[in-house]
Amino acid sequence: MVDAFTGIILVMKFTRPSYFPLFQLCFKKFYSASSGVDQNTLYCDRNKINRRNIKSDVTSAYSQCREMFVLAVKSRVVAAAMRVLGMKEVNDHPKQNSFPPSLENGSIIAQRIYLRSVAENVVDKYVLDSSRINSFLDALLSEEEQQEIQRNQVQTPDGRYPCRIVGCNKTFKFDGRSRKNHEQSHDAGEALLRGLQVTSSTQPNRPAFSQSDDVYHYQTSLLQYGLMYLNFRDAVSEGDGARIIRSWKFFLIYFWLSGNKSKYALEALFLLFQVHSLLTPRQAHRLMWNRSVNNRGGPGRNVPLDLDLQHDNRYVKEACKKLGRNLTSCAVKRISHSTKIAHELIEKFDTETKIRARSGKHSHRSDQKDLDTLIDSLMKEDSMTETPGRKYKHFAHFTGDPMLDMDMSSLYRWITNHKRHILLNRKAR
Repeated sequence: MVDAFTGIILVMKFTRPSYFPLFQLCFKKFYSASSGVDQNTLYCDRNKINRRNIKSDVTSAYSQCREMFVLAVKSRVVAAAMRVLGMKEVNDHPKQNSFPPSLENGSIIAQRIYLRSVAENVVDKYVLDSSRINSFLDALLSEEEQQEIQRNQVQTPDGRYPCRIVGCNKTFKFDGRSRKNHEQSHDAGEALLRGLQVTSSTQPNRPAFSQSDDVYHYQTSLLQYGLMYLNFRDAVSEGDGARIIRSWKFFLIYFWLSGNKSKYALEALFLLFQVHSLLTPRQAHRLMWNRSVNNRGGPGRNVPLDLDLQHDNRYVKEACKKLGRNLTSCAVKRISHSTKIAHELIEKFDTETKIRARSGKHSHRSDQKDLDTLIDSLMKEDSMTETPGRKYKHFAHFTGDPMLDMDMSSLYRWITNHKRHILLNRKAR
């Protein structure tokens, strides 16, 4: 029986498309029916463009919520670009970083280089704050040094941990909170440490809440989450396995910050374990690049494997439904085994008889009017310019960068504990 399961690799599969967990996290963070008075929030935008089919629970109106969220992200991208270009209205001419006249008749490559430079300015200003990134990297490197010292620290002959303050003879059975609290009780001015600094996890500096700008931080955070979501969807549609795995590294932190016991954070961690350690190079390569499928041909038309599986299940359900009262377990097995062949036969028959199947793609009305409404609101309220002192009522003290609230020590312990669980076969995840 064991040999029958040899070679089977457990991977993440969702009942919805693989980008649904991140979208659900984004919508939960930025959408609230109590934020109607907070200008340029998702709920306020929903009221402005009269999208009454938007629900707080994205599982009950997934397509409508997704369209609204993507529209909101696009409006922030355009508004941010207008600020970088020095424009007040959509029809204005750029006053800063303007399009060089020499490029009007230039090559496509030169024009793309200019467009990329403007896009980089938008990302650097509103998404990637260099000061916060440097603080985050400093905290990460400091924590790595602390963990290395922690692993190499000295124990007493009986296996206990001594106090690291010179002159103190107290010992502890575990290297835990009691030891740290005792060491911090010493006078910091006179304490001399034995190779390890007694410090708590440092967080990057943030402005005082009285000087923070909730409006600006909300927009920049929405841009950060939204662009990450759109990048992941594009990676899936292009079949870019390496970019999908890189995206899951960011998702790991986002899901972990939403709750230390998030099942999606555990799944992201286990996926990275598989790619970088648990699987052979051949299996890891297959897992990385076998994340989507293209059934129609052409670039950018891939769909996630779990979504493609749902499409196959639809064919099985239709066949089972037509059996009516004759449905039996034996009939279901026969239908399941012949689904792929039967579906290919039907497609070939339709092609030879020139029967055109109705496209499953839905047509949508243009969102340009709604997009212009949201952009005008962002520019009038000057939401893309940081103005200290602006406050939200519901999203009070909003943090623009989620990394500011991350405790490196807790993250290291969480990852280390699950490494130990994998080695001891204590848990599946």
